[in-house]
Amino acid sequence: MPAPASPSEHRGPAAAFLLAAALLVPGSSPAAVAATVAEVPAQPRTAAGLFDLPAQPLEGAPPFERLRDRPALVVLFQPHCPHCLVQFRELEGFAAAHPEIAVAAVSLHGRTPDLLAELRRARAGVPAYRGSPALLTALGDPEGTPRLFAVAPDGRIVGERRGLQGRGALESLAAAVTAAP
Repeated sequence: MPAPASPSEHRGPAAAFLLAAALLVPGSSPAAVAATVAEVPAQPRTAAGLFDLPAQPLEGAPPFERLRDRPALVVLFQPHCPHCLVQFRELEGFAAAHPEIAVAAVSLHGRTPDLLAELRRARAGVPAYRGSPALLTALGDPEGTPRLFAVAPDGRIVGERRGLQGRGALESLAAAVTAAP
């Protein structure tokens, strides 16, 4: 089997192990780890009405529909996801630096008590919601977490990334969502 042409071509359990191991190495950063994860190819699609779909607010989050008509960065998370814990820390700093962009976490799977426990463990500083089947369908029924979507005010998905993303990747998504007409 030929060697992958780039680190982003690694897939499967071995790649997941290497990514998890990298998180445990002192001095490792989300930005360095994110370099091993590829950007999801652009799939022009709209998620119009995304913020009108059912989503249960968790931990005192505002109603999901309040995020409508703004540029937004939506991250999918689930319980027992070590990468999600790190991603929450990155998103909290990003949200503070970009108040013009709505940032929200939406659960991909999980029971409400497990989701609440995960949010408390992560000390997530962004609004979080329990995702509904309709909401996940609007996002294309994605697999794996964390997964980030840049959503333009008109509902177009203008950027998407999977895996742990560092500040540079978040800034790239911010540029895409704020540049969208």
